[in-house]
Amino acid sequence: MRQGMLEEGKATLRMKQDMQSDNGNMHDLIAYRIKFTPHSGDKWCIYPSYDYAYCIVDSLEDITHSLCTLEFETRRASYYWLLHVLDLYQPYVWEYSRLNVTNNVMSKRKLNFLVTKKLVDGWDDPRLMTLAGLRRRGVTSTAINAFVRGIGITRSDCCTIRLERLEYHIREELNRTVPRTMVVLQPLKVVITNLDSGLVMDLDAKKWPDASTEDSSAFYKVPFSRVVYIEQSDFRMKDSKDYYGLAPGKSVLLRYAFPIKCTEVVLADDNETIVEIWAEYDHSKKKNQRELYTGLLNLHGKLIH
Repeated sequence: MRQGMLEEGKATLRMKQDMQSDNGNMHDLIAYRIKFTPHSGDKWCIYPSYDYAYCIVDSLEDITHSLCTLEFETRRASYYWLLHVLDLYQPYVWEYSRLNVTNNVMSKRKLNFLVTKKLVDGWDDPRLMTLAGLRRRGVTSTAINAFVRGIGITRSDCCTIRLERLEYHIREELNRTVPRTMVVLQPLKVVITNLDSGLVMDLDAKKWPDASTEDSSAFYKVPFSRVVYIEQSDFRMKDSKDYYGLAPGKSVLLRYAFPIKCTEVVLADDNETIVEIWAEYDHSKKKNQRELYTGLLNLHGKLIH
């Protein structure tokens, strides 16, 4: 076999195990087979099987824990048998269930098919649930590690993790590290009638949602003046129980600012188009009402939260 005198499939070298064992993985498994495939040159034409090489490599490399999925559990007997016969160090073998995530292909065989058939753009295609794909998608290593720690390890063979679990850890990471910004796409003018026209108050705003109150660098100043702008969709002429925006006679809390109450609506000549809103602010309150999560645009044209 070693000298290449036999054709592929004509002979194999098997381990002399226990043919009477109830475990089929102890029935004289193949150790070497003939393969005329270049590998580190073309002089070596016999190759070790997984069952022969796996445990020996683990032992020679001083692996403390050999981790594998549940389908390899029946191979544990063969793993320890060969190391015992060769009088080699025996690592601890630990089987656990494979990771399944909803709406994602996790099988290496199926992933390899997608990549080799060029159905995707490679192993780092952002549509794939591979480490390279997740990193290319922008997912941080911190979020991935938090996801792995969060789901833990199980031996249940029918466990499927919802994709929302990963997305939760991604959001948690973004909320701690990524600055937010908001803009007004369809502005509606709001005049704060009980605020002097020349007065501008600088208020603290968070750069990201989970910013620490003790970290001054996590905040920036936003101006609050007599004229601000909100989104048109954040105002209605008729209020309802399921609507939390501004309406005539209703108070809302501008984010990072004060509660304002709509006192008057200025309409155009057609009596339908809203030109501007007049409102009064309550300087004694800031966080005791539901916030209106809307962008503001101050009189000087600077975008603020």
